[in-house]
Amino acid sequence: MKNTFTEYYVKISAALPGFLLGAALWLMSALSLRAQTIYVTPGGAGQQTGADWANALPGSQLQPQLAVASQGAEFRLAGGTYKPTNTGDRTLSFSIPSGVKVLGGFAGSGSNPDQRVDFANPDQPSSTTLSGDIDNDNLLDAENSNIVVQFRSVNEQTRLDGVVITGGYATVSIFFTGSVGGGAIYNNGYQGTSNPTLQNCVFIQNYTSGRGGAVFNDGGLRGFANPVFTNCRFANNQANQGGAIYNTAYAGTANPTFINCSFLANTAARGGAIYNYAEANGPFGPGGAGENRPLLVNSVFQANTASANGGVMFNETRGAGNPITEPTLVNCSLVGNSSPQGGAFYNIATPNTINNTQIFARPSLYNSILWNNGGTNTTVNIIFKNNAGGTSTGEGYISLYNCLVEPGANNSRNTDPQTKVINSSPFVSGSSVQLSPCSPAINTGNNSYYTDRSGPSTDLAGNPRIVGGTIDIGAYEFQGAPATPLAITQQPASQSTVVAGTTVETTVGLNGPADNYAWYKDGELVPGQTSATLRLTNVQTTQSGSYSLVATSACSSVTSTAFSLTVTPPLPASQRVAHLWLINADNNQPIQEIIVGQQIDLSQLPTRRINIQARTEPTEVGSVVFQLSGQQTRQQVENIAPYALFGDDNKGSYLPWTPALGSYTLTATPYSEAGGTGTASTPLTVSFTVVEPVNPQRLAHLYLINADTDQPIQELTNGQQLDLSLLPTKNLAIQAVTDPTVVGSVVFALSGQQSHQQVETIAPYALFGDNQGDYSGWTPPLGNYTLTATPFSGAGGTGSIGTALSVSFTVIESTMPAPQRLAHLYLINADTDQPIQELTDGQQLDLSKLPTKNLAIQAVTEPAVVGSVVFALSGRESRQQVETIAPYALFGDNQGDFLSWTPSLGSYTLKATPYSSVGGTGVAGTPLSISFTVINPAAARLGAERADLPTEKSWQVRVLGNPVTNNEVVVEVSGAQGQPLVYSLTDASGRSLHTQQVDQAGAVEQQRLSIGSSETGVLLLRVSTPTQSQVIKVLKAN
Repeated sequence: MKNTFTEYYVKISAALPGFLLGAALWLMSALSLRAQTIYVTPGGAGQQTGADWANALPGSQLQPQLAVASQGAEFRLAGGTYKPTNTGDRTLSFSIPSGVKVLGGFAGSGSNPDQRVDFANPDQPSSTTLSGDIDNDNLLDAENSNIVVQFRSVNEQTRLDGVVITGGYATVSIFFTGSVGGGAIYNNGYQGTSNPTLQNCVFIQNYTSGRGGAVFNDGGLRGFANPVFTNCRFANNQANQGGAIYNTAYAGTANPTFINCSFLANTAARGGAIYNYAEANGPFGPGGAGENRPLLVNSVFQANTASANGGVMFNETRGAGNPITEPTLVNCSLVGNSSPQGGAFYNIATPNTINNTQIFARPSLYNSILWNNGGTNTTVNIIFKNNAGGTSTGEGYISLYNCLVEPGANNSRNTDPQTKVINSSPFVSGSSVQLSPCSPAINTGNNSYYTDRSGPSTDLAGNPRIVGGTIDIGAYEFQGAPATPLAITQQPASQSTVVAGTTVETTVGLNGPADNYAWYKDGELVPGQTSATLRLTNVQTTQSGSYSLVATSACSSVTSTAFSLTVTPPLPASQRVAHLWLINADNNQPIQEIIVGQQIDLSQLPTRRINIQARTEPTEVGSVVFQLSGQQTRQQVENIAPYALFGDDNKGSYLPWTPALGSYTLTATPYSEAGGTGTASTPLTVSFTVVEPVNPQRLAHLYLINADTDQPIQELTNGQQLDLSLLPTKNLAIQAVTDPTVVGSVVFALSGQQSHQQVETIAPYALFGDNQGDYSGWTPPLGNYTLTATPFSGAGGTGSIGTALSVSFTVIESTMPAPQRLAHLYLINADTDQPIQELTDGQQLDLSKLPTKNLAIQAVTEPAVVGSVVFALSGRESRQQVETIAPYALFGDNQGDFLSWTPSLGSYTLKATPYSSVGGTGVAGTPLSISFTVINPAAARLGAERADLPTEKSWQVRVLGNPVTNNEVVVEVSGAQGQPLVYSLTDASGRSLHTQQVDQAGAVEQQRLSIGSSETGVLLLRVSTPTQSQVIKVLKAN
């Protein structure tokens, strides 16, 4: 049925020519901005020229202005909703020309209209929406735009950034039969090249009856369609083929890239998230490669569904002439997707009947996870070979390299031996694909698979991609300390036979503490045994049996081998060896009784010079025969008490023995006669193990300390030369910093020009000691020194020895450095960072005559760069400031941007002193002192009715734990209650490491500032209120 049109005639009013002229001027103004920045808000503003936010282009003009924009134009869209038309014309789209940028998420109004949404937060969508809901009914239906955004033959500089695209409803072909699709975006590279860049975009609730619910990427007929998607999300999109994406390389090339993207709950008949298609027909077709090679890095596919094939991806190749569909997935997580055939992948390659044709549909996965993907199989591969007598083959298959896959997902070819089948989820929960602390994906990836494809430095959550030196498998990098699976390092004794009434003990060694310990006897739980050591006192014959330990942690459970215990009835009264005692051979005193299964830790003993004594009943027998086997062997016959395994001097002074580490069995048998003759009575046999755990403690750093202030001067390193003339004091100390920070004790040994021995048990550990943190001073004689500091596990230099640190250094005293002086003090305009005038002694500053009240004071030195400058301001306001990096400013600066100060009216004295070293240390140069007065006659006249403002309360900034040995700085601020605080941490070059703001400080405000583990040396911490700031030097150790 044809449309009927009715003609209308309108009488032109006298005012219309003026209106037309204004409209023409507006149109010319808008068109003049095509190659510039065009500002757009939903309702427009001011003159609506788009020249700035105050004259923003209205959203109703976005579509026509985009269509005629020139290369280099940039459209900035404020938050709100924009539609291609308000006429109901479904064929209209936002068509973005080549080289044009469309950026969304701007505030568009207020004090900072250029502020954008924080796209670094992956869960924060843009405030700007491009919507196809042109009939305004909030429904996804046939009255919506056919396609919301179109690209055609655009270059890589063409950019769509920071928008949500929704409501596209593609049901009509726009180019040729079969081009129905791309409800959100149609990227048209057909017979051309179209490679736009898209980032920080969300594609949600778009639909097509054809291909690509969100995106149709068309590289057909010798065309190239290679867009790049970064930090994008595709959710709840629907299609017949490719719920989110359809990539076609019909006699062309389609090689899109997806980095840090997520595909969530998209649906289709085939290819729940993505459908990849390639076709070429050799000499019989239109020509063209037929190459479809998508690259996906750090991406997640979750809860996508296909009603027929390929819950995540359908890969299809047809024809001849070597077409190929070859997606590459690197560090991707495919979780909870489903389809009746191929819960994750469906791969099919169908050759034509031309002989000697070989085509493939073969996705490859690297460092990726396949888990809980439902369907008959996780992957379905279709192979056509020599059909109908031909010699052509088509193979669909998947290759897995260093992946973690669910059972049934190993239907693959070229599977790397490092690919492992897992039977439990590697994720933290059923809804999240972040890794659990116990995940086998942690630190098991292959770095080269990622770096060879130029993977980004952050994972899908925006966190560092490689933590701990080795990349994790999957899209997310675990940021914490991974849990260690429980493992047995030492099994219990295999068996023991004891007499009723004795005590039995055996221990299972574990690589770490367990959450639960349970001992079982013959399969029944033994009550009261809740550690790795089984201890049974006064055992009876009924306790004979097989004992084993089950230890459980969050990640695993381990079961020990069996310990077989035999308990015999007590023997009639006779001679017997009742006890075996470990003896300190230095003082001949007993240390402890040795019992079955005991573990003797040499590091916990008071001495390593020991012996073993047998005590008999009665106390004297004819003789005792010892038989030692295991790591060392020995036979000993003792006729006179005390009876000792290694004998004594016949006066009760035991001969020493230091046992080798290992397992032993010792049997001591009493005899009625000397020399091991006569009647043998009841022996005593014990099995024990001698251990000495490796002491993990180490001496990490040695620091030179200013004993006047108890603050660190510098780290002491091997080969260093200490020039006393350059140090802030000659009253020095040396502190040892250990890892961990508290150890049993530290032993110092200083040799060279001066010798000194010192044992420190309580931190801080200092070469010449301290009094509760107040270091004892030492002025070293000039000469060469070697200092060794060694950590011990016990107090007083006892216990096991940790890793020592030795340094050699030389103490000199050179000539004085070249003289430095403070040459000038300048008053600075903090708005422009330009000087206003030089400050001289006795000067009067009239605020009403200055160009601004936002002021700063800069010190200029000779030479221009010195070690540091120390400011001291007194009078109406007081302030101390240490500046290490030029320009040297009383209130500091941010890389040359002076921080402002509006002085209170009154008198001041300012002294600035140059120093030869950082932080106000080294040799002080010639200072400059001036006195000046700040007045404001105009304010005085107007201020008769106002009281003077009070001066700011004194405040204090402290760094807790300096030097810093971990990856955070703990800062405590007092005296700034109720004021906003700004924390800024930089390295010595001014590079920002951390910035943090507190809206309202407490009475004592404590904050933790994060720094990178690779940062070492001197860092500068600046803490500022609206009127003042302080800078503190922080020493970061390795």
